[in-house]
Amino acid sequence: MTEYEIGEIDTSIYELLEDAFTSAYQILRWRAVYTAGHLDLHRFGNNLIQIVSEDSDGNVRAAAAEALGEIGAKEALNPLIEVMRTDTTKVVFSRAMRAIAKMGDAGTLIVLRKNIKNFPEHRRPDVKRLIEVLESKANLDEI
Repeated sequence: MTEYEIGEIDTSIYELLEDAFTSAYQILRWRAVYTAGHLDLHRFGNNLIQIVSEDSDGNVRAAAAEALGEIGAKEALNPLIEVMRTDTTKVVFSRAMRAIAKMGDAGTLIVLRKNIKNFPEHRRPDVKRLIEVLESKANLDEI
């Protein structure tokens, strides 16, 4: 179902999701983030960037990273790299890495190569693997 079709059904879904993003209840925040990602609601890219960077719950941040990858929010690439660098929750790191692998480009490669030394030592092997994935993706795009 596209964003246009959802809008045709009822625009109040957008208001409900926006309210749920800031709910005191973790499960409502998680569900709203999951829904926005799986319905490909690009209009919530900025909300999801804020959530992946600031939400108090690791599962919600991880879901936001995954949702950003699902919707292909290129504006989230730098915030996702920052989350990979600073978030101590393994699942958040993993989902941010997966989202970047899904939508990263040559510019992302440059940023990762330039900043790999700024990642914690134990994360660098994963970042190197991400760089390899993006390099092979770039090579396939050239064919």
